[in-house]
Amino acid sequence: MIKKIWGLGFGVMLAFLVIGFIIGAEMGEAGDATLNGIGATANLIFGVHGNSWREKNLASRGFAQKKTINAASPREAIALYLKGEMPLQNN
Repeated sequence: MIKKIWGLGFGVMLAFLVIGFIIGAEMGEAGDATLNGIGATANLIFGVHGNSWREKNLASRGFAQKKTINAASPREAIALYLKGEMPLQNN
């Protein structure tokens, strides 16, 4: 949600609410392990695919990659780009 991928964020929240209510009503306390498994799987999926989803979202909003800059923070990367002082990259 912080990265402005609203549809995905609200969709996941809604899915977790619905799944939680269904599993909670059907399985009671035994559903806790199932919900934990679903949550862990969701975390894994977001960890693997999150950056590519963000990249596609930025491209769809008109952003394009110009350069790759090594910096300690996004704010520092922007400052270095605007100054034209790009640190050397070790490849």
